Order: sequence, then structure tokens, then C-alpha cells
Amino acid sequence: MKFEDERIDCTFEVPDKPTVRWQMQFKSILLENQNKELYERLWPCVCLLAENWKSEVVPELNVDILDECTDPEAASVIEWASLQLYVYYLELENVPKNE
Repeated sequence: MKFEDERIDCTFEVPDKPTVRWQMQFKSILLENQNKELYERLWPCVCLLAENWKSEVVPELNVDILDECTDPEAASVIEWASLQLYVYYLELENVPKNE
């Protein structure tokens, strides 16, 4: 699945059908960072699990950018990507039931 936002010029992909390992990695990262704020929890998930990342503002996936970068545009990219991945993960758990 591809995520793209032309406004912030950012794209990335995740598997259409993520493996159990991928899902467990996502959940493990969230649990590992449970005492941190929302984006401090979600951004490491993006850094580990996003594929084919493209962004001029945030050219590489790096957890340390949260402490090193001061560009407000980078914050917008990080917020957008983090929320996209989180919603994607939540929707995995909403698999339609057979009736």
C-alpha cells in the first residue's frame, strides 16, 4: 500500500498484507515506547517499517531526527507519516467477519 501527500511531498509504502512479524514489530515498538508522547511512539514504527521512503524535508528515516532537526516542515512530515501508519495498523484489526 502506498501513502502519498503531495502537499508535503512525501511518499512511502507498507505491505498490502503485512506478515505477523511486521504486525508484532509494530506493536512491540509501541509497547517499548509506551511512556513517551504519541509521535515519539509512532515515528520509530515508521523508521523501521516504512519502505521506499521519499521526502526532501526528511530525506532518511532516522529516529534521532526528533532531537536533531528544527524544521517545522519536518514535524509535519513526521506527524503525517506516523498517523498514516498508525491508522493503517488499526485497520488491520478491523477485518470483516464472515457472516
